[in-house]
Amino acid sequence: MIELIQTYLIVSLIVYFFPFLLSLLTGNRIGSVFVMNFFLGWTLIGWIWALVWAVTPESKSISNKILMKDYNAVKIMQAARSKNQALVKTENSFETNNLNKVEQLEILKSHEDKISQLQQLKQLFDSGVFTHEEFDQQKSQILES
Repeated sequence: MIELIQTYLIVSLIVYFFPFLLSLLTGNRIGSVFVMNFFLGWTLIGWIWALVWAVTPESKSISNKILMKDYNAVKIMQAARSKNQALVKTENSFETNNLNKVEQLEILKSHEDKISQLQQLKQLFDSGVFTHEEFDQQKSQILES
């Protein structure tokens, strides 16, 4: 008789806490289902409500949406801060960049001059003014300068 009572008690507890056990398996609203099941599971409506919570997946709550907006706002602020830091670095190195640009323009002009001299030399060679040896000699002088 005692074994029958123990079996009945165990089966009753399993049936009573079935929504909570199901929420443990699914991972949905474990705390909420336990509280609902523990306090209102004795009513049929509370037990069904806990069962529905255990089965349905959680949708993003308003607090999660607010947290995501805050997270996105923090990311935007960090990006803006890094852009501002990049602008400050750019402003600090403005004079250096200008010098580099001037040097780059001078190098570019010298390369353009060399290219135009080589083109003129090639035209003269093609027209027969220079021999192959003279062409090579003039070309090496232009490239070395």
